[in-house]
Amino acid sequence: MLLSPEIALSQRFKEKVLYDQVFQDHLVLVAIDEVHVVSEWGQHWRSKYSRLSLLRDLIGGHVPWLGCSATLDPVTLEEVKNLCGFDPSVRVQRTSID
Repeated sequence: MLLSPEIALSQRFKEKVLYDQVFQDHLVLVAIDEVHVVSEWGQHWRSKYSRLSLLRDLIGGHVPWLGCSATLDPVTLEEVKNLCGFDPSVRVQRTSID
């Protein structure tokens, strides 16, 4: 399922999908592609991007989260970890794009 932060944090999604036990039983990963936009867009354009930690709280700690970006500098990484609710000791894996 692909969702925007605006939909994922909406009351309707929470009531109709997120709190449904069948959905919860099948949710195995939350992936954020281009995770650097959480910082870039969340501050100035689309504020729900900066509130993804709320979604993480609603889902709970039993579901792993994955953030991917080819352009994530160290300063933005720290901000994204906070905004997404990642533990400060989260594993960061850097690889070449080649």
